Amino acid sequence: MSEQTEYQRLVIPLFDHPIKGCIKHWETLLEGKSHNTTPDGINCSLCLQFTSMNEAHNSAGKDYCEGCPISLRTGRIDCNGTPYFNARRAWDVEAPVCPPTASYTEAVKAMLDYLKETREMVASGELVPA
Repeated sequence: MSEQTEYQRLVIPLFDHPIKGCIKHWETLLEGKSHNTTPDGINCSLCLQFTSMNEAHNSAGKDYCEGCPISLRTGRIDCNGTPYFNARRAWDVEAPVCPPTASYTEAVKAMLDYLKETREMVASGELVPA
């Protein structure tokens, strides 16, 4: 890992907590243990921090998804450019089915892997806002 700037030392921990929460959410979806959680922004700790669902985000005049590590990675909003929409479609069509179908499990696993890669990019300082 390269030498971090003072700014990175301050900002990276702010990203780490919501990414961990988001990863935990997708792990729960993958395990199929809860029908009370769905693959959507209302259950996503990143969306809760970096979208209009967060009043402080709104009050600061920030754009939708501004500062979200996923948006920083893709350059897009609403998780476009990620495996999210495949998982969402699989959920809408197949879930909640116990046990989850193979296609649903595959789609959720792809999103979970994407989030873990994103977390590593944040931890390395590769994905930190300017």
